[in-house]
Amino acid sequence: MHWPLFAMLTALAGEPADIDVPGLNLAWDAPARCPDGPAVQRRVHAYLEGGRPSRPIDANGIIDRSDAQWRLRLTFDGQTKVLRAPRCEDLAEAASVILSLAWASAPPLVEGHPRRVEPIRRALSRDPIGVAEEPLPSGDNPPRSRNVAPPRQAEMPALSLRGTPKARPPASPRGLLRIQGAFGVGITPTMTTAQVAAGVMWPQARFEVWGKFWAPAVGDDGWITLGTAGLQGCHVLRGRSLHYPLCLGGELGAMRGSGGHHDFWGGAHASAALLWEFHPNWGLWAGVEFTLAWLQPETAGPGRVAIHAGLGLEFYFPSRTRRALGKRER
Repeated sequence: MHWPLFAMLTALAGEPADIDVPGLNLAWDAPARCPDGPAVQRRVHAYLEGGRPSRPIDANGIIDRSDAQWRLRLTFDGQTKVLRAPRCEDLAEAASVILSLAWASAPPLVEGHPRRVEPIRRALSRDPIGVAEEPLPSGDNPPRSRNVAPPRQAEMPALSLRGTPKARPPASPRGLLRIQGAFGVGITPTMTTAQVAAGVMWPQARFEVWGKFWAPAVGDDGWITLGTAGLQGCHVLRGRSLHYPLCLGGELGAMRGSGGHHDFWGGAHASAALLWEFHPNWGLWAGVEFTLAWLQPETAGPGRVAIHAGLGLEFYFPSRTRRALGKRER
């Protein structure tokens, strides 16, 4: 690898002067921690082994952060290349190689300027570059670059063979079905409820509709039962396998007394739960729910507020295990 030797000779010679490569008009914009424009020019000069480029060229290079990686936009000869790498030094090295090859492989404009493709190819065979190129979106005009002189010199180390991690695609929504029982006090004399819920969930949110039945119980004015249907939205605080849904919702239903008459009932509720996804397709739900009745008959029961602690089992679809098995068979 020749780059360590190049850096050692530079250090022995003292602070290097900026090398002005004839015919190279490079506009370079990069953060202070990344190699600057003169460093890229010195690298191009080293690849060309001191020779003059075969033709003049105008180039713009911009390095910035994109997600968890560094991104390079390099524009020259009417084309734009977009590269990504874990380190900005790798992108600066890639830019110097691309510009060197663009010059060396073009027909010379002046006699006596030999092509210098082979030295660059030999250097690439010793120093492979671990960067990944991504396609440029149609109609995307790269922003103008500007020459920015960083406060300190950043040298480009030798490149490694580390691969570029692939970005995960966004998670698609999945359906859910939950069967839940609860135990508590309030609203009606009963202490138990049963609930069936269905909905759609995303990694950090879920939307559910459900039907709930409050078991019959005997109060001061006879027995009372309540059936409701409701909906709720939840924000999910995610962990590795334990998640924490925080939900708000409302419900409407009918309350039936021992005399056989029915009365409309309405309420709002808030809940907090602990969700354990012990399997890709199954989860265990444990939560506490607070209910406030805003529409309730006067003789309904012990009050307008209820608190229940529930335990439920969730099933998720489509199945992730079948999808993974299908990929393996392919």
